[in-house]
Amino acid sequence: MSATLTLTGRLGTEPEIKFTKTGKAVLTLPICATPAQKNQTSGQWEDQGATLWIRATFWEYEAENLAETLHKGDTVSVTGTLKLDTYPTADGQTRESLEVMHPRFLGVKPRQNGQAPQASAARNGTYATPTDDPWGTSANDPAPF
Repeated sequence: MSATLTLTGRLGTEPEIKFTKTGKAVLTLPICATPAQKNQTSGQWEDQGATLWIRATFWEYEAENLAETLHKGDTVSVTGTLKLDTYPTADGQTRESLEVMHPRFLGVKPRQNGQAPQASAARNGTYATPTDDPWGTSANDPAPF
């Protein structure tokens, strides 16, 4: 049995493409997500635990395209099968890491003006003006389908 997930989080580093000895492009994205809950009293989003780091590795053409498009701090969504890896450290301890196996890239919400969007706007999908909406939709636009 496997655990399939859809993950939305922010890129923790600037994407860096690498190449195998045979010349295949490889891009590993460290995605961070922190559980949050809206405080009903203040109306602000508050972190509800430690930040969760999950890796997603892309290959060949997809890796090259994503490396050119994505930047540190962008909000990305991927889906795939969750895998827990364990590995020994140099000092003999055992560590664990999470990885999305065979990830499928779903989309990106770029940082705006070099800064991340406000947490409340990002979480509830509302924007102050239509120009703040990265997909350019508004209530007056007809559905594209």
